Amino acid sequence: VEGNSILFIIDSDIAWNKGNSGGGIYLNNYRNVEFNNCEIRDNIAINNGGGIFNTNDSLNFIHKIVENENIQDTLITKITGNYSRNGGGIYQLNSNYGFDGIVVNNNTAEENGGAIFVQNTTSQFNNLILKNNTANKGGAIYVSDSDLNIYHLTGYMNFANIASNIYTENS
Repeated sequence: VEGNSILFIIDSDIAWNKGNSGGGIYLNNYRNVEFNNCEIRDNIAINNGGGIFNTNDSLNFIHKIVENENIQDTLITKITGNYSRNGGGIYQLNSNYGFDGIVVNNNTAEENGGAIFVQNTTSQFNNLILKNNTANKGGAIYVSDSDLNIYHLTGYMNFANIASNIYTENS
């Protein structure tokens, strides 16, 4: 997907895809991309971004609480079981983005950022769960040349040869 537009992806399951970059979704030059209650799973990228490859975009993950017959349910986006060279779950380059209430688990990157790879980016993470992700550097998050603010992060059972949760370089 390319272009200077706004894209909303709601209540979607993106699974079992393979690509050079962006195994599940490739985003380039969008003004704003918003995910709500999606599952991005079991995708493969030969290079970067097993689940999502995003460059030059404003990317947002939103969660919401719905109430039906006095029962509350939280609708969140899950990024799980994806594979790539860098950014097993998400590869983010030259962009601004915010995560609020997402789960990124069981992703693998051969090199950097099992769950999330961030470079040349300004980002904010809120209420993020990162579990059971694997990479050489930054089992959960790899950050390079970026400004990153993290609030309410739960990271556990992530694995890397260097920095099982967060690896930072020039940030």
